[in-house]
Amino acid sequence: MTAAIYPAGVTGEIRAIGGGFRVLEAGGRDDLFERLKKEFPEAEVMRQKEGQQAPASEGVFDYINAAGIKYLPCGEETDRLFRELAALLKPGGVMSAHVCSFSGYYGAVMLGAIIRRLSRGQNPDVTLKIARAVIRELPETHPAFACENLKPRDETAVKELLDLSGAIDDVDKLYTVSKLMDAIPRWMGQGRGRFLRWVFPPLYDPTSRFESWFESNGRGMLRRLNALPEPRRSIAAELLTASPPGHYFLVRKTD
Repeated sequence: MTAAIYPAGVTGEIRAIGGGFRVLEAGGRDDLFERLKKEFPEAEVMRQKEGQQAPASEGVFDYINAAGIKYLPCGEETDRLFRELAALLKPGGVMSAHVCSFSGYYGAVMLGAIIRRLSRGQNPDVTLKIARAVIRELPETHPAFACENLKPRDETAVKELLDLSGAIDDVDKLYTVSKLMDAIPRWMGQGRGRFLRWVFPPLYDPTSRFESWFESNGRGMLRRLNALPEPRRSIAAELLTASPPGHYFLVRKTD
């Protein structure tokens, strides 16, 4: 996790990890809380359970891990949540977050809508049976399976799908790269923060992930894409490659 969140070139921006470094796990996930304590043994690691107030006042955390908060729709409630979290960051502090991408989750959202419609008024056990029956009929190439959580097709995966479709019941609630870049200034406050980087940049790199596709559709297109500055390059790559399934990224509060 340290290597992903603090690669060479970023650590210098946010000061060394050591005594006095404060971390907040904002998703209420026990596994992430324990992982953060191991990853940053000299830091003070705190947590915020779902529905609870933040465990400290504003401007006290060096790093906030909000990537464990699931299925955040594009809208005012998510804006409000991230505004509250951003207020807890120290100047120069960093927050990681994950939101559902339009490209990867489009199929899963549509699938969830179908299952909800077929199971309206049914109890949870019947809803699970209907969901399994619908999923069994899908071809392997259905875009719903771009959602990693659905690939196992077990009961846990089905419940994840129903949770996703309950939280994001319309494609307008999914984030494109463009929507995300528009939202970040609202979260951080105009001039008080910025997008820092993708946590897994190769997911946004069509040169490595989609080279064969570009080989068959024209190398000139790839050259023009690589010439674009960020985030325009990632916006264009998302439209061309219909990926990735989620946006995992870092934002930084202005010094």
